[in-house]
Amino acid sequence: MKTPEAVTYYLGDGVLRWSTETQIPLYFVSIEGANPPQTLIDGVAQLESRLGDIFTDFKILTWDVQQYRDTNASDENMGNGTFDKAFFMAQNNLSEGGMILSIDSGYYDKQYSNNAQNMCANSSIAPFSGALQILWDKTGYTYSKENLIWTNMGNNHGCKWNTQTVMHELAHGMGMYQHFEPQFGSWSEGAFDVLATLYHNAPGTKWADLQVSTL
Repeated sequence: MKTPEAVTYYLGDGVLRWSTETQIPLYFVSIEGANPPQTLIDGVAQLESRLGDIFTDFKILTWDVQQYRDTNASDENMGNGTFDKAFFMAQNNLSEGGMILSIDSGYYDKQYSNNAQNMCANSSIAPFSGALQILWDKTGYTYSKENLIWTNMGNNHGCKWNTQTVMHELAHGMGMYQHFEPQFGSWSEGAFDVLATLYHNAPGTKWADLQVSTL
């Protein structure tokens, strides 16, 4: 993890996450400019019930995300290499990044599974992408405002997802980068404890000094 101009990598010696001094920008994108489905709203609300009012209200974006899908691989759900973050942000008048939720843009590659349900949603740097990279603001222990992290729900192959799936994928983009089974799973109180611990301790808090958050 590094900013484009950084010369050293973050070594993971303490809490690195979004700053919550201001709310994290939250977006929903669709070709119709529709409001987000209730499942997305409920997932965000459940996170905020414990973490506090850390997200903005959804900003609605009207954009055809499906233009970035590789239609030559119709039995999968992968990108065609045309997504450009700077262009997307400029066209949608986004002055900073944040977390963007999108439907049917989840990365599905049969190289990893022949069952679409196993790859129903993901957190990534772009729609139809399996890559997740976090840019670090090297002046502190918070994410750079350049980050635009996609939470992709569904993969164009009829897979099923729910509120817990939304919470799981948002958590990836919020700092729970890796899976840890069985506690993470789809979602669990243990996973919520980890996420709450990240967000109830100041950025930069050393691991040995963390105050663990449990219900």
